[in-house]
Amino acid sequence: MTKKPTSIDTNNEDFQKLLGLQKRHNDILSALNKLAGELDAVHRDWLKQIVDDAVVADTERQWIETEAEAICRRHEGDWFAQRQSIKTPLGTAKFHRSTALEVPSEELTMELLRTRDGEVLDTGEPPLMAENYVRIERSLNLDALGTLSDAALAKLKVRRVGKESFALVPASVDLGKAVKERAEERKAA
Repeated sequence: MTKKPTSIDTNNEDFQKLLGLQKRHNDILSALNKLAGELDAVHRDWLKQIVDDAVVADTERQWIETEAEAICRRHEGDWFAQRQSIKTPLGTAKFHRSTALEVPSEELTMELLRTRDGEVLDTGEPPLMAENYVRIERSLNLDALGTLSDAALAKLKVRRVGKESFALVPASVDLGKAVKERAEERKAA
């Protein structure tokens, strides 16, 4: 079914307002693009200098932290004998100890959890409840569901909802088309 083009009264007050809004929108987009170009051209060297300065500062920060840690490690037995931190007039130097779990094979560990479910693994531990140690995330595959008919979706208590959006898109000049039309006009004349 082919839709007929809508006839619009171009003298209509709302249509004229729409044209005014579109013109202003296009002017603003052009101005923003121009400003972005100017910012890029004018400030490219300035931005490069800031990034260079940040790299130098970060490199120096890493070096300072490495050196400070080395000094503190030399004094673990005296400065850090009682506590994991020391206060200085300029701040705090501290060691932080933590642990992390290393699981070389998740599949193997999950299989062991499944096969040993209900066992007591260590004295004083409650029986192993495998479901407490494995996360299972399930979600609908909406892309696959979208391939079903509306009737099939209804049986699954799902409905397809249409949505509409609005955008102002600046007109673009198709230079190729304009050149071709102009050439045809010249041939006809």
